[in-house]
Amino acid sequence: MMRMGFLFRTRQEVTNHACCAMVMAFVMLATGCPASEPAADDDLLNLNLEQLMSIPVYTAAKRAQDTSEAPSSVTIVTAQEVRAYGWRTLADLLQSVPGFYAINPRTYGFAGVRGFNRPGDFGGRLLLLVNGHRLNDPLYDTAAVVEDFILDLDLVDHVEVVRGPGSALYGNNAFFAVINVITKQAGDFDGFEARGELGSLGTRRGRLTWGHRAEGGSELLVSASAFRSEGQNPLHVQEFIDTGAGDGLLRDGDDQTGRRLMASLRRGGLVLEGFYAGRTKNGPPAWGMPADVPRRTFDARSFLEGRYERALSASTDINARLYYDRYSYWGNYPYDIAAEGQPRDLLVNRDESLAESVGGELQFNWRPSPKHTAVLGAEYRDDFRQSMRNYDLSTPPFNWLDINPQTHVTGFYVQDEYRPAAHLGLTAGVRLDHYDSFGDVANPRLACVLGADDVTTLKLLYGRAFRAPNAYEFYYEDGGLSSRINPDLKPEKITTYEVVAERRLGPDWRASVSGFANEVTNLIGELQDPESAGGLYYPANLDRVRATGFELQAEGQPSAEVFARASFTYTHAEDEATDTALVNSPKYLGKLNLSTPLVGRWLLAGLELQYVSARTTTGGQVLPDLWLANATVYARRWRDVAALSVSIHNLFDVDYRDPAIGALDAIEQDGRTALATLRVVF
Repeated sequence: MMRMGFLFRTRQEVTNHACCAMVMAFVMLATGCPASEPAADDDLLNLNLEQLMSIPVYTAAKRAQDTSEAPSSVTIVTAQEVRAYGWRTLADLLQSVPGFYAINPRTYGFAGVRGFNRPGDFGGRLLLLVNGHRLNDPLYDTAAVVEDFILDLDLVDHVEVVRGPGSALYGNNAFFAVINVITKQAGDFDGFEARGELGSLGTRRGRLTWGHRAEGGSELLVSASAFRSEGQNPLHVQEFIDTGAGDGLLRDGDDQTGRRLMASLRRGGLVLEGFYAGRTKNGPPAWGMPADVPRRTFDARSFLEGRYERALSASTDINARLYYDRYSYWGNYPYDIAAEGQPRDLLVNRDESLAESVGGELQFNWRPSPKHTAVLGAEYRDDFRQSMRNYDLSTPPFNWLDINPQTHVTGFYVQDEYRPAAHLGLTAGVRLDHYDSFGDVANPRLACVLGADDVTTLKLLYGRAFRAPNAYEFYYEDGGLSSRINPDLKPEKITTYEVVAERRLGPDWRASVSGFANEVTNLIGELQDPESAGGLYYPANLDRVRATGFELQAEGQPSAEVFARASFTYTHAEDEATDTALVNSPKYLGKLNLSTPLVGRWLLAGLELQYVSARTTTGGQVLPDLWLANATVYARRWRDVAALSVSIHNLFDVDYRDPAIGALDAIEQDGRTALATLRVVF
C-alpha cells in the first residue's frame, strides 16, 4: 500500500505540473501581441537536411571536413535538437544517437555503445571531450554523462559523435567512440539570457549567461547555473525486500544539488576557457551498509585551457593548447559496527580522491596539394597528483589507504589523407603512446572512402584502440581487507572492422547501413586470488570479447517543416571464453525522433520513441524489453524576449529498472516526470 500510494501521489503531481505549464504556453500564444520572426538559434525548423549535411565535423580527423568524407561513422546532434526534444543531460542526448544507450544506477550514469556498457566501469571506454579537451579523469576514467557533466546543455552548439576506435589520433579511452561537445560562442547570446526550470521530483534549475562581441573582434562568454532535485523519495529497492533487509523504501537516498561555471574569451586565434562543475549526491547504500542508510558523495571537475591557432602559410596551420585539469571526489559510507542484537552503531568510512594534471598538445596541419592533407602532432600530460585516501572517521581516524602516485604520458601521432581521384579518399594514421606505468602502445587506422556516384558513399574502416589501466585499477587497495593491487596490468585493446554505405534518397532523405566487428582483448575485471587465505580480489586482464552487428539509419524531411530521424542497431556480443552474452548488452536498439509544428510555426512538438531489448545483470537477472516515449512542446520566443517549453519524460509511466552493481543488482528508474522551462533574453 505504501508503494502504490507513493506512485499515485507522484503521478498526480506530474500531471498537474504538465497541464499547468502547457496552459501557460497556449496563453502566451493567445495574446494579441504580435510575435517577431524568431532568431536563427531559436528556430528549431530552420535547420533543414541540406544544412545538417553541410555542418563540418572536426573530431574524426582533427580537421574540419564533410561528414561524407570523414574516415569514420559520424553523427552530429545540434542545439536545435537539444531544445526540440527537451534533453536534460548528455545521457539523454546520447540515447538518441544510433548504437548508444545509457543506464543510471542513481549515483553515476554510464553510456554504452554497440552492446558494451559494463555497470561500474565509469564509461572509460568512451572518450569525452569539450571543445577537444579531454574530460576523462586519470583516477577512474570517468566519462560523466548525467548531472555530473561539466556543461549545461543550453551552452551546447553541437555534439560530434564518432563511432569506432580513435586512439590513432586521441590515445587513451578512444575505445568505442569519441564524443566531442562543441560549445556556443558569445555571438550566440550577445547579451543576457536567463533560464529557469521547475519540474517533478522537486527539481529546480536556474542559469544566467552573458555574451558580448566587441567591435575589435574579441568575444567574452560567461555563464553560471545551479540545480537541485529531491529525486525519488522514498526510493523503492526490491533487493532489500527480497533479502529481508528492510521495507524496501530508501528515504532521502536520491537527492542532489550542483552548480556549474563557464567562461570563454576569444580574440583572433587565441581562446582562453575555464569550466567547473560540482555535484553533491545521495545514493543507494554500498556493499555492507545498512539497507535504510544512503551514501553521500561529492564530485567536482574543472579545467583551464589556452588554445592558439594560426596559419603559418597558405598550406600550413599550427594548433597549440596548454591546460590544467582538476578532479576531486569524496564519499561517506556509513557501516553498522554494533554486535548482533545490540543497538545500531554507525561508523562512517570516508573515501577521498584528488587528481591534478597539466599538459599540452602541438599539432601541424599540412596541405601540400588539394589532394593531400597531413596531420602531425605531439602531446604530453603529467598527472602529478593522483591522491587516493580511505579512512574511518573514528577517534583517532584509522587509515586504510593513503597513496599519491604520478603518471607521465607522451604521445606522437601522424595521419595522412590522400585523394587520388575526386571520389576516392585514402587515410592512414598511427599514434605511439608511452606510459611510465606499463610502457609503449601503438595504434594504427586505415580508411578508404569511395564515392560510388554523386549520391552514394562507401567507407571501409579499420582501426585499433586501447584503454590504459587507470590509477584506481593500478594502485587502489584496502589494507588487505578484501583487495590487493596488480602491478602487471596491461592495457585493454580493441580491433575494429567496419563497412559503411551512405546514400542520398532524393533531396529530402538520406540513409546509411553499416556492419561492424569488434575484437576486444585484455579486458580488466576483478579476480579472486586463489592463493590468498583471505580470498583477496585484484584487477586482472581476464576477458576476450567479440561483438558483431549492423546498424541502419535514416533521416529526412517528410515535409518542409517536419524533421525525422530513425535508427536500428543489432549487436551480438559475447565473452569468447565462456560463450555467454555480456552483462547489460541489448541485442536490439531502436530509436525514432520527430519534430513538427503544432500551431503555425510558433508552437512546436518534439517526440521520441526508444526501444531497448532484454538485458542481463551482473547477478543473472533478465530485465525485460523496454519501450520509452518522451514528448516536448516548445513555444518560440514571444516578442523576441521569452520562450516556454514543457517536456515529459517516460510519457506512459513505464515501470522499469536499469542494471547496477554492488549492493544492488538492478535499480528502479523514474516514472513519468515533467519539466517546465522559461527562457528570457534581455
